Amino acid sequence: MNFGQMKDAMALKAKLGKMERELKKARLSSDAQGGRIKITVDGTGEVQSVEIDPELLNPERRKDLEKGLAYAFNSAREAAGRFSQERFKELVDSLPPEMKAMLGGGM
Repeated sequence: MNFGQMKDAMALKAKLGKMERELKKARLSSDAQGGRIKITVDGTGEVQSVEIDPELLNPERRKDLEKGLAYAFNSAREAAGRFSQERFKELVDSLPPEMKAMLGGGM
């Protein structure tokens, strides 16, 4: 690896680090049961918060709560996946060709 390639690799590492920090700061939410369940994740899909309407905590509403949580979690996680893919594509599109090659042949 020559000096130019090392410089490119360090720049790529810095850009990836910045993207990772942006993903951690991002907040994406999804809701279910008419907004009575809300899950917020960061751009990596890690759950940051869960809000549940107290009415759904009634034992008689257990199935509604379970279904709503699963739906809201999956929806939020999918949003995080799309968000991170968009950010990665933006990063790759901004790179010069020699740096794209470092990521696997120019993508």
